[in-house]
Amino acid sequence: MFSGFGFYDDGLLVAAAWDGAFQLRYREDGHWKYRPVDPAALVDPVALVGLVRERGAQLARDPAARRRR
Repeated sequence: MFSGFGFYDDGLLVAAAWDGAFQLRYREDGHWKYRPVDPAALVDPVALVGLVRERGAQLARDPAARRRR
């Protein structure tokens, strides 16, 4: 897939880190994209956890976000 780290919430890939950036996962125009997190959130654990949980909740409502078996 990529040479980085994936972050999962309840079985959903929510974020990834590679090339020194922590990025949240989004679906746009039928494709998976990753957007970097604001660097200020990286030094604020409460803010970062909130962003990841919010993104996880949004992905949980998207059937395409579930891993196909």
